[in-house]
Amino acid sequence: MSDRIQLLLAADYNDLGESLQREIYYEYYQMMYGFIVYMLKDHSAAEDIIQEAFIKIIKNKPEFENEAKLKAWLKVVTKNTAINYLRKIKNIVTNLTRTVFS
Repeated sequence: MSDRIQLLLAADYNDLGESLQREIYYEYYQMMYGFIVYMLKDHSAAEDIIQEAFIKIIKNKPEFENEAKLKAWLKVVTKNTAINYLRKIKNIVTNLTRTVFS
């Protein structure tokens, strides 16, 4: 993992320059995109999940001793965001099914 991702957690993201913010986001995006598309089988939803998870990551920045723990945490936040999305979709489908067959 590059220094950019570590910079994301070390610095106040909003104080970074716009071009550096883009670089950090793009690196995170590249790291998580394949994983989330594999989970969801939906490219558009994967992009939304990655954005939502990235916002959560910026807001909750714990300190990590090493790169492996940081990378694992990023993946867990992103995976949990995807799971919440799937639960929401499941509830919508269930409610629609109940409405249609009532």
